[in-house]
Amino acid sequence: MVTNTKNDSSTGTIRAFSLTITGNVITTPTFVGDSIVNGASVVGGLIAPGEIASIYGYTLGPQTGVSSNGTPGTSLGGTTVTVSGTPAPILYASYNQINFQVPYTVTAGSTAQIQVTSSTGASGNVSVPVLSSAVGLFTNQSNGRGQVLAINQDGTVNSRSNPAVAGSYISLYADGLGTLNETINAGTPTPNSPLFSASGTVNVIIGGLTAPVQFAGLSPGYFGLDQINVQVPATITSGQHGVFVVLSNGFSNQPGVYLFVQ
Repeated sequence: MVTNTKNDSSTGTIRAFSLTITGNVITTPTFVGDSIVNGASVVGGLIAPGEIASIYGYTLGPQTGVSSNGTPGTSLGGTTVTVSGTPAPILYASYNQINFQVPYTVTAGSTAQIQVTSSTGASGNVSVPVLSSAVGLFTNQSNGRGQVLAINQDGTVNSRSNPAVAGSYISLYADGLGTLNETINAGTPTPNSPLFSASGTVNVIIGGLTAPVQFAGLSPGYFGLDQINVQVPATITSGQHGVFVVLSNGFSNQPGVYLFVQ
């Protein structure tokens, strides 16, 4: 309680106060469209076929997170995710986060309805647009910025102390290249043969120079992980260079990512 003492002094002391906070306890899965994000770039609010995406929210799954062992199923820790009615493979589920793979059956250009059901109930349908591709590049930081996850031609990890050689080939790892020329079900590990290639055109720019793309598609042996094999421009200068993957639908990866060249 504050009391007016009618003193003209502009200073005083509050000896005690109380604060009452009211609200409703969240008991069913709760999230919004912008909290559905690309697993590599952490860019939210849209999805692409086959993308590994994360949902952030409340009461999404068990208090202690659980991961799928081996081939992911469509239920994990009592949690399921449907995308326009189709159950999605779940790789991880916890109270605040779900990692899942978008089914390849979603239609580019449509609006998907995503629903989460946990042991406490079901969320409402959350709408997100579906693009044919919505690429993000994996980086060494969890926020999707900084040094890209790239493997040099000699099999070493690209870094400031271990740069790629100009003119050599590197592999970039991505998420969200989207529709494929071949058919595979979400939640299925990518075989070594045949190669599963992205159906759209994939262009790569390193340090402002066009980098020839050798392959762009699913990385063999993984669930939904995309791989782009590209040649570092032979005329590029040594140093740190930005990397951009530009897709045929005009979508580009997140800004602020780079690799090192010598």
